[in-house]
Amino acid sequence: GGANEGDIFVFNGGLHYPSDERLVADLETIKPWILEAQERGVNVIWRETNAAHFNVSNGYYSPELKEYQDRGEAYCVSSSHIDANASWHHYNGKATPLLQSWGIPVLETWEATFLMPEWCHVGRGVDCAHYLQPGGSSYFTEALLKYIEEM
Repeated sequence: GGANEGDIFVFNGGLHYPSDERLVADLETIKPWILEAQERGVNVIWRETNAAHFNVSNGYYSPELKEYQDRGEAYCVSSSHIDANASWHHYNGKATPLLQSWGIPVLETWEATFLMPEWCHVGRGVDCAHYLQPGGSSYFTEALLKYIEEM
């Protein structure tokens, strides 16, 4: 079972973690499987965690937003209102260099999703991380196809 030589395995998990420390800990847990798959000839690729546009300094969801969402007062904001450095480093700052140190290539998608307009999101303040279509997912597909063509 599992992936075979020549298969492509793209993975990411950042948005659903409470902290980058927990994400890195889980990546360390699955490291043997990832490296074993790569040794079998599976093309393992890490996709950067996409940007989110919640109305907080780094743009990512935090529990204190819940009360604003419950009152219908939460909203997505433009990237110009978000600290780009803090946003990229929130999930990508530790995970990306770690995976690169294991020889895992990175599909760079964060910047393009950071620059997407705030109105591209599904939830209008309740969900500022998932995109309307065509949008983020369409971009991920195009970026991956381009990456594969260049392999």
